[in-house]
Formats: sequence, C-alpha cells, structure tokens
Amino acid sequence: MGALDFEAEVAYQFGDANAEGTVFVGEGSVSPYGPKDPSFDNWGANLEVGYTFDVAWQPRAFVGGAYFGGEDNRGPKSFREWLDASFNPHWRPKASVSFNRLFSSWEYSEFMENTDMSNAWIARWGVVLHPTEPFKVSLLGMHCATLEPFRAPGRLPFITHGNDTDMGWEAEIIANYGYSPDLLFEAGYAHMFVESGLREGGFSSGNGLIFNGGTAKDDADYVYFETKLSF
Repeated sequence: MGALDFEAEVAYQFGDANAEGTVFVGEGSVSPYGPKDPSFDNWGANLEVGYTFDVAWQPRAFVGGAYFGGEDNRGPKSFREWLDASFNPHWRPKASVSFNRLFSSWEYSEFMENTDMSNAWIARWGVVLHPTEPFKVSLLGMHCATLEPFRAPGRLPFITHGNDTDMGWEAEIIANYGYSPDLLFEAGYAHMFVESGLREGGFSSGNGLIFNGGTAKDDADYVYFETKLSF
C-alpha cells in the first residue's frame, strides 16, 4: 500500500498429537505408559509492518512480532501427582504439546532455533538500507520469552519452581551483495544478550520439545558468510 507494507499470518493447530505424546512415555518411575490421546490446541501468528522512506538509500523501518502457543506439563505439580508418578502403575504423564512450525521459512534467532522455536513470543524491529542497487544492509533487533516455563525440581521432588521466561535480546547486522540475479553473497554478525530464562532453561526449541538451557552467564556471538546460488 504505497510506502507501507505488512505481513499477517494467523493459524490454529488442532488434531491428534500421539506422535509427540510418545516422547513422554516412562515419565513415572513405575508406569511405562505415555499420555492418553494428546492433541494439538495451539495458536500461532506472525505479524510485521514496515514503511519505506523515499530518501537516499531507501531505508525501510519495520516492527513485528510472533506468537507460538505452547504448554509445559513436565514434572509433578503437586504432592499427589508425585505420588501417582512414583507408585501408581496406571498413572500416565501429561504430554506437553506446543505449536508445530512444520518447516517454517521464518527464522527469528541465530542462536536458539532452526525455524522451530515454539512455546514462545517474539518481538522484532529493524532497518533495511540499500546503499547501491545490488547492496543491502540490515540492522536487526529481537527479544523473545518463553510462554510456559519449565518447572525445575527443588530439594524435594514434589516441590518445583518455575524458571524465568525471559530468554534474551539479540542484535544483528547483515550485509548482502547481489552479484547477479542468480548469485548472492551474504555476511552477518549477531550478538545474544543472555537473560536468566536461557541460563535456567525452558522447552522452546524443537517445536517445544528440546530444552534450551545451559548457556551459563556469558553472552554469545555468531559470525557467518554464505553464498546463495539459484539455478
């Protein structure tokens, strides 16, 4: 719409999730069974609004966000549930089913995903510049947090506490050069400002099935160079 552009996607995911439920087989010390009839019941959304200024370098500024519904039922949430998990052979753990990204083409972080971050919300912003026609520079920022935190066990196994949800902030600069319509060179540098949500950990990677903790207190850096050839 003139200088204004937007991207809007909203999806509701439902249906049988037995394949993911099998991951939770054997959570109890006695019961070998997995959850009974788990199902998807999650929303996902991706939104972005941008504006291109009619000045030198044609800067495009944008803001955006994403939401991928999830849940985390790992670990006992009461003394009675802990007793069931420990001694009841008929007890079945609850599955934790998050929005499955289904090989999305959107990647929000250089550090925490491979187009499969879920059980999370993401805020994004940035500016894209075109110093010359084949040359483009992108300055990007991002913040993300877990929706449902992992409840870590305490000194007693039936007493748990929720980990922090704030995973971190990310800043990135990307430069790419279109040598020809079929050949593109790209280089980038990203820095992750690690927050306690990543240090303590939660299930937001692998469509909500992979634990992403253990990053200690240090920030992270990522540098890359790649060539894209279309044929």
